[in-house]
Amino acid sequence: MSAERGFVLQPTYRVRGGRPVVQLWGRLESGPAFLVEDDRFRPYFFVGLGAARLLDGRPGVHVESDPCLDLSGRPVARVSVNLPSEVPELRRVLESRGASPLEADVRFAYRYLIDHGLRASIEIEGKAEPLPSGALRFLNPLLSPADWRPRLSVVSLDIETLPDASRLLS
Repeated sequence: MSAERGFVLQPTYRVRGGRPVVQLWGRLESGPAFLVEDDRFRPYFFVGLGAARLLDGRPGVHVESDPCLDLSGRPVARVSVNLPSEVPELRRVLESRGASPLEADVRFAYRYLIDHGLRASIEIEGKAEPLPSGALRFLNPLLSPADWRPRLSVVSLDIETLPDASRLLS
């Protein structure tokens, strides 16, 4: 297994077999497109220790103390769930009961990048398998930050319009 440097262009995820799979799409320094897939990471957010009891007994919710502190220096609990789509509902439940969930608005793939100390340039250590598209797929590789900036030549813009395209929304 050799290490490859790459540049992440699109972090996202898919649910496969009832488990979230982080997907990092990008371009390798050696030229081909790549896909990193990691099915080991679980979605989570934080809540104050006192508010953590509001989630007692909820199936699929795991609450544990965490060494992190909120911005006021108070201890927090880490709330882990099975799927990223479960986080917004728990956030609403906690907010409706007067609690303030922390980092429950961080998108799952970005949470993965943050927790792994990654930005756009990464080093990928693992075995690659070719996909029919010609991209190389790395399953659960070791990732680390890298110092490399590609020469990009294509820009992609996503715009939102009304269904009849009569008005630009964003």
